[in-house]
Amino acid sequence: MADGHSSDLAVRLAHVSKYYRLFRRPQDRLREFLSGGRRTYHTPFWALRDVTLELPRGGALGILGRNGAGKSTLLGIVAGVIQPTAGTLEVRGRGSAILGPGPGFNPRLIRRVCDRAVWLERGKVMAEGDVEGVVPEYETFCLSQAGSALSPGPAAGGMDASDAGQAALREKVARELRLVGTRWSVGNQRVRITRTRMLGADGTERAHFQRGEPVTIELDYAAEGTYPRAVFSVDIHRVDGVFVGAFNNYDITPCPLPVSPGSGRVRVRVPSLDLPGGGYALSFKAYTEPDDPFWTDPADFHHETLRFLVAAPRIQHGLLVLPGVWEPVP
Repeated sequence: MADGHSSDLAVRLAHVSKYYRLFRRPQDRLREFLSGGRRTYHTPFWALRDVTLELPRGGALGILGRNGAGKSTLLGIVAGVIQPTAGTLEVRGRGSAILGPGPGFNPRLIRRVCDRAVWLERGKVMAEGDVEGVVPEYETFCLSQAGSALSPGPAAGGMDASDAGQAALREKVARELRLVGTRWSVGNQRVRITRTRMLGADGTERAHFQRGEPVTIELDYAAEGTYPRAVFSVDIHRVDGVFVGAFNNYDITPCPLPVSPGSGRVRVRVPSLDLPGGGYALSFKAYTEPDDPFWTDPADFHHETLRFLVAAPRIQHGLLVLPGVWEPVP
């Protein structure tokens, strides 16, 4: 029986599960059928396990999770194209939206357009509730997974950094941590950033690096006029949103970078990428002149549009390694 609370809901799932039988070969399905249940030729797979969640009318729910977490299965069940193996589903009208996998799917987008989120991992709900609580928890989890996967050595439980499979592992984690950034059309647009990239020591463009190796960050731009006091800035954020540091040619490493009409390129060379293992994103800003102390009027701002991964030889506790000496107290 529907109560007053359920009448305010657009979607309600109670203990929903979805079970699949996976067969290695098409003929195995027939062999299992002909055995009359005496032989098993399939591998059991639970795409969803005991999922319970509610979405109020007019709300927007974001589904978070890595590849294979059950996001598409959950969307299919809500849409009515997949039947659950167990549990109940109620869908009342269309007054809500669910944001799930797609070309532009990313935690940042969910943070902007959703008021609630659910995080799935291997078909189970890890967290569900307010978007500002669930999204940081999921991003922190992704960061920890990237750090452990990319930190080799027996003590860290990882792989040898020279292992041939490490490159494939880095690319896999990079896809799962994919961040689709945003170009903010703010400021005067007199200097526009047209391209950004990170280069290794050999000059090739890359998205994964070993901790401590040299890196070059390049920015291409197009300018309307002459700006002798132009300022360029690069910010580094961890995938969970923590601000790590920045480069600029004004007060961090002062260097004149005058801009003339037309296109141009500037770069910052980083002798040693001394970051803990994990996933990061770069933001880029251009100014026609210094705008301190608050820097509120950039000519162009690309927010977290370039992501990269760092592999470290061991797990680091925190962002910094501070010197300290332990000693017993008599």
